[in-house]
Amino acid sequence: MIISRIEVRNFRKLVGPFVIDTMVPGLNVIVGDNEEGKSTLLQAIRSGFFDKHNMTGERAESFQPYNSALRPELRISFELNGAPYTLFKAFCQRAEVELVTPDGRLAGSAAEEELEKLLRFTRPKRARKESDHEHEGVFGMFWVEQGKSFVGVDTNEDGRASIVQALQKEVGDVDRKSVV
Repeated sequence: MIISRIEVRNFRKLVGPFVIDTMVPGLNVIVGDNEEGKSTLLQAIRSGFFDKHNMTGERAESFQPYNSALRPELRISFELNGAPYTLFKAFCQRAEVELVTPDGRLAGSAAEEELEKLLRFTRPKRARKESDHEHEGVFGMFWVEQGKSFVGVDTNEDGRASIVQALQKEVGDVDRKSVV
């Protein structure tokens, strides 16, 4: 996946709009002083990809700016397998999602389902907590959160299958049992 543009509005401390449109293929580094919003930006991106737009409760409310009822919004332009996509998500009041694909526009549950297929993850059956990431497939495996770089990675079967497939493409036969 290559992310080319990120726009965040009303997500925690990023009231914004906060836009990064200078992303390039390869490694992009986001730097800044403490409390400038680097972790918040990463949380917004992760929530855009893996949280349902219409979730409710404390988790959804935690996305809103402090002491505010503004609608958290995120728009991400990215390329996956050589094809361009744009994802728009809005949480809390007037929650919505739109995924623009090479084949057209999807909204609501159809957009969420297509995102699951594209990113090869499965949504948890229960409401998830901030620390629950095992359902996020291979993309969740490579996401390092602040202060958790030495914590073990827990993934689902799709995530392990993606890793095995990538390793087999590079080095040949791989024993599935050796990929934890």
